[in-house]
Amino acid sequence: MLGAAALVLSACAGTPAETGENDANPEDRWQSELERDTSPGVDRGTLEELAAANRDFAFDLLRQIRAGDPGGNVFYSPHSISLALAMAYAGASGETREELARVLRFILAEEELHPAFNALDLDLATRGEAEVDDGDPPVLRIVNATWGQSGYPFSETYLDTLARNYGSGLTAMDFAADPEGSRQRINRWVEEQTEERIRDLLPDGSIDPRTRLVLTNAIYFLAGWQHAFNEDATDERPFTLLDGTEVDVPLMRQNEMFAFYEGERTRAVSLPYVGGELSFIALKPADPGDFDAWAESLDREHFDRAVEGLSHGHGTVVLPRFELEGEYDLKSLFGAMGWNDYTRLARMVGEGVPDELEISAILHKSFISVDEQGTEAAAATAVAIRLVAAPADPVTMEFNRPFVYAIYDHPTDSILFVGTMMNPGH
Repeated sequence: MLGAAALVLSACAGTPAETGENDANPEDRWQSELERDTSPGVDRGTLEELAAANRDFAFDLLRQIRAGDPGGNVFYSPHSISLALAMAYAGASGETREELARVLRFILAEEELHPAFNALDLDLATRGEAEVDDGDPPVLRIVNATWGQSGYPFSETYLDTLARNYGSGLTAMDFAADPEGSRQRINRWVEEQTEERIRDLLPDGSIDPRTRLVLTNAIYFLAGWQHAFNEDATDERPFTLLDGTEVDVPLMRQNEMFAFYEGERTRAVSLPYVGGELSFIALKPADPGDFDAWAESLDREHFDRAVEGLSHGHGTVVLPRFELEGEYDLKSLFGAMGWNDYTRLARMVGEGVPDELEISAILHKSFISVDEQGTEAAAATAVAIRLVAAPADPVTMEFNRPFVYAIYDHPTDSILFVGTMMNPGH
C-alpha cells in the first residue's frame, strides 16, 4: 500500500506519453490530484530573466569542469541539470535552498521560478511542429520523471509543484527492498527517452535501501543541418591541439551563406538546423594562443554579445566530424562552486515528518554526434535523495583548433547543450 496521507492514485499529472514513464504500471503511479498547467501565463520578461540566469549557470559550470581538466573534451546539458535540480529546489529549505539557488543562478522568486520553467519547457516542446520546406523537422524531447519510495510520507504541496510545473507524477518504487531492481528500472527509462544514447545513468551503488526519492530529467535532440555538408568535401586534415601538436581528424567543409561574428577577442559561427529555430554555435578566440585565458573569461555576457552580433555573409566553415560522451559527478563540482549543504529538504515531506533526507548523488551523462548531415545529442540528470545516515564529516571559420560550442534555441535564448572540443581524435 501507499501509506502517505493526502495522496491519490488517480488524476494523473500527465499521460505516460507526456511524462515518458511508459514502463510504469498504472497502479504504481503515485500522483498529485493536479494536472500540469499548460497555460502558466508567464510574461516574456520573466522568461528572458530565467533564460539569462540559465546561461550564466551554463558558463559557470563550464569553467568549473575545465578547471579540473583544461585539455579534456567537455559536453553536458545545463538545461537538463537545471530542470532536475529545480525539482529538488522545490523541496529544499534553509542553507540547502540558499546554496542551491546561488550555484544554479535561481534569481526568480520561487512562485515565479517553477511556472517559468514550465513555460520554457512548453515553448521548447513546440520545436519541430512547424512545417519545413526541406528535410525532417528537428526532434527535441525533454521529459521529467520522479521515483519515490512506496509508503514514504511525501508532502502533498511538493507533489503538486512537480505535477503542475514539471508534468511529473511519482512512480512508486521499493528502494528499501530492491535497490538494484529500482536502479535498473530508472536506467531503462532513461535509455528509452534518449534512444539508448544514455546508458547506466545511475551506476552500481548509487541507489541503496536508504534511497527515498530519485528525480530525473532526460533530453534528446536530433536535427539535420539547414545546409548539409558535402561528404565528398570531408577529408583527414590536421587539428592543432593546445600544445601545438597536430592530430589528423575528419574535417568537414561547407561554402554557404552563414551567420558569423568577429569581435575583438572572439570569432563565432552559427550553423542553423532545419527550421531555423535551433542552431550549432561554435566560438573560438581570435588569438589561437589565447584559448585558456579566453575560455576562462567566457561568460553569458560574452556569449550574448556574439549571438546578438551575428551577421550573414558568404564564406567557408570548416568543422570537425566528431562523437563523444560525457559523465559528471555534479555533487563534487557543485561543492567547489559553493554548494555544500545537501541535508535540508524539509519541504519534500508531510507536515510533522522529521527532516531526515539528504541529496546523496547528482549524476549527469551526455552524448553528441556531429556529422555532415546534422547533430544527435542526448543527456540525462539524476538527483538521488536518501535518508540521512548517522552524522559524519573573414569570412572563413576554420575550427581546426580547440573551440567551445553550444546547441542554442533562439526563440527562448536557451542553451540546451554546451561543450568544448579540445581533441576530436581523442
